[in-house]
Amino acid sequence: LNHLPCLRFDGSDDYFDFDGRFLANSNFTIFVVESRRKSNTGYFISGQNQEVNKVLHLGYEDDRRVKFMYGDPFFVEDAVPAYSIPVARLHTIGFNFVNGKTYKINSVSIGDGSASTQALESYEQATIGRFLSFDYYGGDIAEIVIFNKSLKSSEIREIENYLVKKWKITLT
Repeated sequence: LNHLPCLRFDGSDDYFDFDGRFLANSNFTIFVVESRRKSNTGYFISGQNQEVNKVLHLGYEDDRRVKFMYGDPFFVEDAVPAYSIPVARLHTIGFNFVNGKTYKINSVSIGDGSASTQALESYEQATIGRFLSFDYYGGDIAEIVIFNKSLKSSEIREIENYLVKKWKITLT
């Protein structure tokens, strides 16, 4: 990604399992540096569970819409331009019990789900690059940083600045 090593997901069968249980019933902040390589590329973070509030979905719902969901759906319409070429993006996602859900792309707020202050109840069978056994992410994932706490605004800016510089992400 921008001439630095990353993981390339082919959109057909590549994924990783991880233990997401540490996010259950807690505040969290997640940073993802990625670049989709085709239209409608799916979720970069998701899982194998379809039960409400027991899986975190994070990624592309369709060509122009991103999704951050567990429990109450939180879609952001027209969050990104329709796919034409790979573009590196930094996604910053947050949840806390007071302010609900937040979503930023390249350090710019694209929406919030402040009405949704319910925590993720559980998160077993968590995956990077796949939802269930048929929806795979197609693109590059350079870095994922997950905190099981709400970071302060200054901490978020510091991490975003570091990731933008490291991965040579163009801010617009």
